[in-house]
Amino acid sequence: MTTHLGPQPIKLILKEEIIGRSDISLFVGSEEILEICKGNQMLSAVVLQVWIMHLHGICVRKDTTHLYGFFDPHTTQDVGNKREDIQTYIMTQLSDGNKECYLLPYYYPNHWQLFVLCPKKNLIVFLCSLGNKPKANIKSTLDLAMQAHQMTKNKRNSKPKWIKPMSRMQRGSFECGYYVMRHMSTIISASVVDSWMEV
Repeated sequence: MTTHLGPQPIKLILKEEIIGRSDISLFVGSEEILEICKGNQMLSAVVLQVWIMHLHGICVRKDTTHLYGFFDPHTTQDVGNKREDIQTYIMTQLSDGNKECYLLPYYYPNHWQLFVLCPKKNLIVFLCSLGNKPKANIKSTLDLAMQAHQMTKNKRNSKPKWIKPMSRMQRGSFECGYYVMRHMSTIISASVVDSWMEV
């Protein structure tokens, strides 16, 4: 029997327990499914949000939810969000979650990148399929959030160490979202919390 995706989108709930903020209703329609299947356009934040739900499910099955936390890509993008609100969201998630690593897919106009925040090691891992450096605004926001988190743990107020492992490089102009999804999957599947140069 064949099932067709109808004209009405499917409603999914991205739970607060996953992203550290109020539940988000996601409406996944044929457009999002076609984005993934065709592979010829930039992935939307909804696709990455659904991917986060999937990866959280893997963490539950592998009993690794104590290792990994996730940030909502819509809440951390610059467009439509104030820098102070992004920083507060990140600081709150770091303090409340107490995880080894937090995965933050980040969309900066026309390009997805992945940041992995490791608060216990005061480390940020940056993966970019174009080989770019992180933009100054998000780098500053993450530095300040990690520094504030260190202070709440009575640790030195030092900037986090940044590392940029060799990343798989995209060939076209729109594949970055797939690379972010692949990196996230590799990290979760292999239970990586260090050895970042091998990701």
